[in-house]
Amino acid sequence: MKDWFRKGAAKISLFSGMLMLPVLFAVFFSTVAADKPEATIDEESLQCLVCHSSHRYQITDTVSGETVTMKMHNELQIDPVEYKSATHGGFKCTDCHSADYNIHPHPVSTKFEANYNCMDCHGGDETYASFHFETIEEEYLKSIHATELGDEFTCWSCHNPHTYRLSDKMPGQLINRVARNNAACLTCHGNINNYAVLIEKELPDLIK
Repeated sequence: MKDWFRKGAAKISLFSGMLMLPVLFAVFFSTVAADKPEATIDEESLQCLVCHSSHRYQITDTVSGETVTMKMHNELQIDPVEYKSATHGGFKCTDCHSADYNIHPHPVSTKFEANYNCMDCHGGDETYASFHFETIEEEYLKSIHATELGDEFTCWSCHNPHTYRLSDKMPGQLINRVARNNAACLTCHGNINNYAVLIEKELPDLIK
């Protein structure tokens, strides 16, 4: 009888332990997630997002005092939620953009400023050696995008600096990651209007 109770108790103990494993894993991973600092948007950048996170914005003529509402073009709109979770989400706007962007409306001169590319920050930096930026650049320079388009084509022609995230850091199956990466190509290769911006060939007249 005692042996039966001992065996029964051992089975119950083992079963209880197995039931506790998911709970322990949940506690462990929730603790790890809690320890990971969440990117925050600084006050200066929040001021930028007052306009750039909206479909419309207002500007006021400093002479007449007249205020007008204008449309914010799609390519200039930034989703604060996506930006916060993006690879560069912890940056201030002026970490990459000139301080002249703090002037509203932005001076025309800001339109002619050179934008940073990946290699400007990450090239030769051992901290990011695992990402193989140098190898990527070597292969890119052999591609038709570089040989045909030159300086007109950059990293940001495909990867939005405000929303870009590493695919392997995003949840989902491999097929979803491939689809996300292919979507970057299809932005141009699946849209004849975007494609036309980059090429000099005459587009076919689809109406005829």
